[in-house]
Amino acid sequence: MLKGIIHITEDHSRFNTGVTTVVNLVAGWCADSVGEGVRIAVIATGEDSVAPPKKVQLIEISVPVWARPWRWGPGFNRALRRVLVESGCNIMHLHGVWRAAPWIAQKIATETGIPSVLTVHGMLEPWAWNGQGYLQRLKKKLYWKFIAKPIFQNVSVLHAITPLERDHLAALMPGKPIELIPNAVDLARVDLESPEYEVHLEKIVLFLGRIHPKKGVDLLIEAFISAQIGNDWRLVIVGPDEDKAYMSRLKRIVEVYGANSTIQFTGPVYGAEKNLWIKRAWIVVVPSHSEVIGMVNLEAAACGTPTITTYQTGLSDWQEGSGLLINPNKYELAQSLREVAGWSATVRCENGRKIRAFVSERYSLESVGKKWLRLYQRLCADANNS
Repeated sequence: MLKGIIHITEDHSRFNTGVTTVVNLVAGWCADSVGEGVRIAVIATGEDSVAPPKKVQLIEISVPVWARPWRWGPGFNRALRRVLVESGCNIMHLHGVWRAAPWIAQKIATETGIPSVLTVHGMLEPWAWNGQGYLQRLKKKLYWKFIAKPIFQNVSVLHAITPLERDHLAALMPGKPIELIPNAVDLARVDLESPEYEVHLEKIVLFLGRIHPKKGVDLLIEAFISAQIGNDWRLVIVGPDEDKAYMSRLKRIVEVYGANSTIQFTGPVYGAEKNLWIKRAWIVVVPSHSEVIGMVNLEAAACGTPTITTYQTGLSDWQEGSGLLINPNKYELAQSLREVAGWSATVRCENGRKIRAFVSERYSLESVGKKWLRLYQRLCADANNS
């Protein structure tokens, strides 16, 4: 019988955007769907955590300055064990692989026999290994081989968000059971946070996300400039400045091409303001080199805005809903931008309606949440029968 679920995350702040969103969505849906006697909690290392859903408890463990590289808090072990004793939680859901919190949690799960699920959120995708410098790649490979993998080999189930991630995980950890459950979007919340008035559609190409090399923003800028779709079009880049050197590089590209009048950086936006930008945009572009779905694809579709995204996001079915799929290079992206710029307003709105209906059918929180609850209940039953 399911008594409680603890989500263990390295960071539950806005900085950890996609992971934080997913954890809150899954935890919140389960909290609303299970009985009153079932406890749902999130334990996170770090500070400035995003508030959890109403019925979900958040336990935040601060990290000393000297311990931030591994995000290890001296009180983490005690806090986690205390919650387990007090709550009787019998499922651990681990998020991430590179920091201390999920690693320590899995050690405790192994010691106590508590079933565990590991979601890596794309952190073990090929780009994560090879898309950075030699020293960073070497450090990751050594950490994975000698520290992370020996512990995470004991998880009950690996979770893959896309079929592509499932294949990569199967190669890294042969023989481990893998559950395929996609990310989801809360359509009701998107509707609640959207403007009640009619939003005027504008000729905006919108990027929304962290400003990081993995996200392919440089490809988007160069593709937008080379596509030459007209001076009445704007590229708006919305998101936190995570990598200072990368942001400087992006601004240099804009200046070299003299595109300051058509390319705009706004910084991050959230909630209703974010949805307003999405609804105003003609198209949202997610040109990532590596991603597991990318929540912004789902959020844009929920707002009725089509997206161009890459095959590397794992959304192999995206074109069925009138989305566009490309490889992450400026030539294919420029071609796609010219295609969508050629849509009439009627075609654009019809494609927006189709992508919303598609996401409602396959990626809604209601349908995905049921898959999570079935997995948790099955793991509990297996543990009781063993």
